[in-house]
Amino acid sequence: MTVSKLKTKGKKKGQSLDDKVRKKLHLNKQDRGRVIKQKKRLAIKKAVEERVKENMAELGISGRTREPSVASESSFGSVPPPKRLKKRVSFSATLCEQKEFKKTDEIEARLSEASPGRSILSTPNKKSLRKAAAAKANTEIADADDSMDGVEESTDTPTPKKATTKVPKIKPVLQVPKKVKEQLMNMPRKERKAFLVELRKKQKPNLTIANDCKALWERARMKKVAKDEKDEIIRKLVGLVKGHAKQLIYAHDMSRIFQYLLKLEREGITEMLFHELSSELVRMSKSPYARFFVKRMLKYGSRQQRSTIIDAFRGHAVAMLGNVFSADILESVYNEYANAQQRFDMITEFYGKEFVIFRLDKIKTLDEIIAAEPAKRPLITKYLEEILVDKCTNKITLRHSLVHKLMSDLLEHGDKDQKSNLLDAVKDKIPEIVHTPYGARVAMKCVWMANAKDRKLIVKNFKDLSVKAAKEKFGQRVLCTIFDQVDDTKLVNKFITSELGNHVGDLMQDRWGCLCLEYIAHPRDGRSMDHALIKELERGDGNEHSKKEKKDRYAEIFEQIANPLLTYCAANMDELIFGQMAPVTVHTVRKMLELPIPRDLFERKVEGADRIACYEAIAKLAAEEFIPMNPERFHLIESTNGGYLVGQLLRQDSRLPVEQRLSTQFITHVPLESLSGWLSCNKGCFVLLRMWEHGGDAVQKKLRKLIDVKRLERYSFVGARLLREALTGAKATVKKEVKEEPGINGVALDEDEYEVLDDGDDMEQANSDSDD
Repeated sequence: MTVSKLKTKGKKKGQSLDDKVRKKLHLNKQDRGRVIKQKKRLAIKKAVEERVKENMAELGISGRTREPSVASESSFGSVPPPKRLKKRVSFSATLCEQKEFKKTDEIEARLSEASPGRSILSTPNKKSLRKAAAAKANTEIADADDSMDGVEESTDTPTPKKATTKVPKIKPVLQVPKKVKEQLMNMPRKERKAFLVELRKKQKPNLTIANDCKALWERARMKKVAKDEKDEIIRKLVGLVKGHAKQLIYAHDMSRIFQYLLKLEREGITEMLFHELSSELVRMSKSPYARFFVKRMLKYGSRQQRSTIIDAFRGHAVAMLGNVFSADILESVYNEYANAQQRFDMITEFYGKEFVIFRLDKIKTLDEIIAAEPAKRPLITKYLEEILVDKCTNKITLRHSLVHKLMSDLLEHGDKDQKSNLLDAVKDKIPEIVHTPYGARVAMKCVWMANAKDRKLIVKNFKDLSVKAAKEKFGQRVLCTIFDQVDDTKLVNKFITSELGNHVGDLMQDRWGCLCLEYIAHPRDGRSMDHALIKELERGDGNEHSKKEKKDRYAEIFEQIANPLLTYCAANMDELIFGQMAPVTVHTVRKMLELPIPRDLFERKVEGADRIACYEAIAKLAAEEFIPMNPERFHLIESTNGGYLVGQLLRQDSRLPVEQRLSTQFITHVPLESLSGWLSCNKGCFVLLRMWEHGGDAVQKKLRKLIDVKRLERYSFVGARLLREALTGAKATVKKEVKEEPGINGVALDEDEYEVLDDGDDMEQANSDSDD
């Protein structure tokens, strides 16, 4: 029974809106709005009637306007229904003649003698009220639009706006039997109110305790309360809660009080509450409010209390994973608090009920369990399929690493139909699982197994999420798998590669984002990728759904990303070489500008304009004043990252046209006095040596005029000696002795060591570690 229904009895009847307007009384804001709407409706109605009269006059038909009925039909049928009008049926749009049906069925309505049912005491919920209000508003607007079709537009009558109806606040419903309801209807108002209060107390026996606890809690939380008074309040609060915790913990307000008591970190209180609620741990973990008590005990409880909670979950893992709230707690236990044996016990519960009854003391993987008993494979995979497909495919539970581990086991050991069923369940949610190692492995296997149609769906689901995936350690592996296997490169470029190109700046400031960009330029490059990951990616090469040549697929994807990435590099070369992420970004710049090498899987093509723009940006940094060992910031040539990048790019100058060579840009943009100043630096001499060897005749001619050989003879470091030998053409004397000059790791390099490094890929990286 609702109190709102009972309070209407005995109230004075209010005046209608027409009476207020007629008596010129003061109208509130709501009444004024209703008056305006009423005037608008009357204006529209009048215009429509005039229009109808004009049309009827043109057709020669005399029309009669019908006055609206003022009688309203009661819901109980107390007032007879209005007389039905004669039906008029038009048989043709071109004929003016009409046929009238005079026969009507007369229906007699009698008063109902039955007593009202329970529905008279119930209040409609918010959803039904909102739907009814929206339907009413839409109907009013539709009627107004229909009536305005024949009316000319005018500034005096504005178009009616969408009606906004306030939903009344829903009061709690109290269900009572029919006899009690009849007694309440006959009671005086005060007695009825007192009766309802007592009735609520009987239905909620802990209502008084809860109200007292909330009052004490509010007092205890105040900062102005003295410490002694607060201790007394807390003592009373604990006394009220003790013995009733199991009934109070599930309410949203009382759960906050329990969390407050735990926050006090008083050993006696915590022990008392945990001991009283230890039998309710599984049920509490499924509650939207009581679960926070379990979470707090896991985080701040003792080792023994934490072990008690995990042991209480033993045998309930499957049921808990099916609940959104308890699945979250199970995930935190699995990842943060459980030891190896407890995690193994938790996992084996999903292999079958017999693993719950007959516990395995020795930790084994699923491969070892199936290898020992091959007959259990179909039983285990069937049990896994039922749990995962039925309970764990919603978006919240699907994000848990525990679910990813189980999915990986099913995809590894299940048959073809089971794998297909799991793929159908998760193919539209792949971006939700790529943030964990097992989730990324599941996503990679789904891409390998999916046909062209399913791959299209997987790629589309990465829209607006590809940048986030590329910046994750395991998410970028899934993108690499898509680059490897999906033949529809236009679709990949539309939903993934183009988005990466639009957010190059964000990716270049992230380690994993740089690796993802490097993979597009150099797929499966062992210089920057883990060989185990390369082996993992190679497992998908034999799938039946990838038919396009890899080199064509890689080339089309690289073409999409090359221009935006190199444009960003040219505009932000200073940040890429001297920034915080420089040890990673210089490798990305180098691989983007690197010429094809035998280990490449496709032929990279970089536009000459993009290459020249990047080289000019590097030359501008090199043109800065050369101050040896500058304490503020090392010069490009002396810096570790800059020296490495310049050395690697200079070594490929001989394979480029003259105008696209880095040596040409140095000669053009760097002042001659700055180039001659590089002679005093070991790394500067190596840069000039690379320019001499790979820059061409024009560069050599300028360097010969610039470099003073006699000056080089005064320097004893390796770079000066090798540059002098290259300029003079004299054969150097091979010395096996190790000099005391600074070189790589504090040891100087002789000529033989230099030749060995020259054959490798990382010569300049080794030289960059040497001191002047």
